This record gives sequence, C-alpha cells and structure tokens, in this order.
Amino acid sequence: MLFIYNVIQLLGLIILAPVVVFVIIFKPKYRGRVFTRLGYGLAGTLAKMDRSRHRIWIHALSVGEVASVRTLVQEVRAEYPESVILFSSTTRSGEQHARVTLADYVDFFIPFPLDNYWVARYFVTFVRPDLFVLVETDFWPNFLHILKSENVPAVLVNGRISGEAFVNYRRFALLFLPMFQSFRGLAVQREDDVAMLRSLGVSAEKISRLGNLKYDVLSPDSVKNDLPSGQRFSILENKIVLVAGSTHAGEEKVLLDMCQKMMDVCPSFFLVIAPREIGRSQSIKQLAEKMGIRMFLRTGNSEDNAQAMVLDTLGELASVYSLADFAFVGGSLVPRRGHNPLEPAAKGKVVFFGPHMEDFIDIVTDMLSDTVAIQVSSAESMVSEIKKLLENPDSHKVCGRRAADFVSHRQGVTRQHIDLLREIV
Repeated sequence: MLFIYNVIQLLGLIILAPVVVFVIIFKPKYRGRVFTRLGYGLAGTLAKMDRSRHRIWIHALSVGEVASVRTLVQEVRAEYPESVILFSSTTRSGEQHARVTLADYVDFFIPFPLDNYWVARYFVTFVRPDLFVLVETDFWPNFLHILKSENVPAVLVNGRISGEAFVNYRRFALLFLPMFQSFRGLAVQREDDVAMLRSLGVSAEKISRLGNLKYDVLSPDSVKNDLPSGQRFSILENKIVLVAGSTHAGEEKVLLDMCQKMMDVCPSFFLVIAPREIGRSQSIKQLAEKMGIRMFLRTGNSEDNAQAMVLDTLGELASVYSLADFAFVGGSLVPRRGHNPLEPAAKGKVVFFGPHMEDFIDIVTDMLSDTVAIQVSSAESMVSEIKKLLENPDSHKVCGRRAADFVSHRQGVTRQHIDLLREIV
C-alpha cells in the first residue's frame, strides 16, 4: 500500500508541477520553507551537533501542539541532560512559537521533511535519532516507515484521533495500520482514542491512555507570570478587561460589537484581541476604527483614551491573560474547531467560548459540566453573561477560582509520559 501511496504522490506532483513552480518563484515566504523541508540547509544547521550524544527528535504540528508539549520538553531535558534535543514543527507559526518558548531546552530547531520517500530517508539517516517523539497528530506514512526500517523507536504522546480522521484511517487501513503499528508506544488522551486505535487493529499492548498534557503545561511552575512592562499595559489598570485569544477572521466583528455594547453599560470595559495570525492585526484595527472603537497595536503607539488593543506579538498571550477579568477562546465562534481553553482557566479567569470547540471536546464537556466555563453564540449572549458576573462579584470570583482548581486537579500527566519514554529507550 505504501508503494501505491508513493505512486499517487508522484502523479500528483507531476500534475501540479506548474503550481509548485509558480509558488517557488513568486511566493518567497513559501519558497524558503519548501526548500528547507526538502533538506536544503539541514547539514549546515546540524554542523555543530555532537554525534556521540544520544539524540531525541520531538515533532509537533503547529502552535497548539507546540504549546501542549512545553512541559514535556522541559522534563525530557531534565531527564536526559546529556542528550541532544531536536525540535521540528510543520507550520511556520509553530516553529516560531517553539523558538520563543522552548529555546532554553532545545539544542537544534530543524524543519520537518516533506513526506517524499527519499526526502524523508535523507532526514532520518542524516539526523539518526535514537528516539522520535510525535505530539498529538501529524502522521506521515513514508517518514514513519523509514523510522521503523532504520530501527528508530517512535512514540506518540498526547495522541488524539478525530472522528473525521478515523473514517479515513479505517477506509485506508492497509496504509494506516502499518503506520500506527510502527510506533513502539501510543499514549492517547481519551478512551475513545484507545477504542478507535483498537478497532483499526493496533496491538493493545502498544496503547496507553495517559490523559492530556495540556493540563500540565499550565501549572504555575511551567507558565511564567512575568508581564512585559510599559505604557501599553499600564493602560489596562482599573479596567474591566476581556482578553480574546487566538481569534480568527469573522470573530473580531462579534467581539468588537460586544465591546461596544459593554462600554454602554460599563465605560471602563477594555478589549484585548490576540489574533491567531498576527498578520491580520492591522485589518482588525481598521475594523475597530470603522466601528468607532479606539484601538491600538501592542507594537505601535498607545493612546490614553484607547478602548481596545491588538496583541500583535508572539509569546505574550499567556502573560496577558493574567491581566484579564474575562477570557474568550478563539476559533470557536467560527468553525475552526477551537483553541485551548485551559490557559486562561489556569490563571483563574472566567472562560468564554463559542459552539465550535471540536478539538477540545472532552475538556470543554468537563468544563461546562463543572460550570467553570460559559458557552456563548453571539455578542448579545456574551454581554448578558458578563453583566451577570459583574453584578455578582462573589460569583465572578468563585467561577475563576473553580476554573483554576479544575486545571490543577487534573495535572500529573507529564510524569506518566516520561515513564513511558523511559520504558522504551
């Protein structure tokens, strides 16, 4: 089946060759990434790597997966202090986030190869890892096949399988079953993940349900509470602040509408929007200005009478949540499957999110069941819930405190993952 996969891949490349050439020539930001994922520059990046030392390669798909594995990377560094730790991320934003948050623990940041057989083989044989750790998802048949053929143990940590992905895995079981069987260990988040892997035919002894690493990432020891200083943040003093994290196109209009309505009843209300893609920051500011809201960029000049701010930086969202009275989780009012609600919850904040939280469905279900989060569907519903909490300060405090307790009572997953890695290497 792997042979057929590679034949289809080759035919697709031939058919799409004009598009690929166009992108390489006219899209500089993609050009560089394509070349690095083909292996160009890898030798230079690893020129100073000590090949006599044990090598651990950790890979995460994008920003969310990078964030979820932060504490595990710290513990791997502590557990294997003499090892070389390499880290890769498929997306540009994921790599940028990793470089900001993991620089103290990772020796080399490298690109992840395109899943062409020869490209993947070049990466594996050049790096020659003693252990490969995959975070959550991003399964590539050629890459995993080559790891197995080179006798490199592969471990899945914090694994999750969506219902949509499971349908495809079952449909193409001849391709995906060998891929899953190539792992020495599969640590997954939920019983549903265990059941889906077992129904695909994966050996039971390979599978462990260890819970969700995201809870441990947000412990007080793993999240720095240092807040960047300066006038841009002092403006939030004595304000009622809502921080909207990882927002997507279509959500900012709703949030700004909510901001207008809140300022009518609470003049000290202040909105901070942290877009998922900071390249949209200027357009968000322009939208706010069209709506009559005075907004500034974190990297720009602040205004004394500003009513909102765009957080157009990487790595500051977790700290800025500390200033919030309320938090909104982006990717949830539009169908983008949501983002991590635990970060603001761990800070003891009242958490709001919309109906589209598919990637965190178990966490969200538990949060709603324990009444430590509030689901909303519109600007009006958010305003209504915020007003209720402002009118009842005791309820506001209790809800925030319960959110922090919700996270702390579910921690300890990282240690179990380290124990699994020790069993395998």
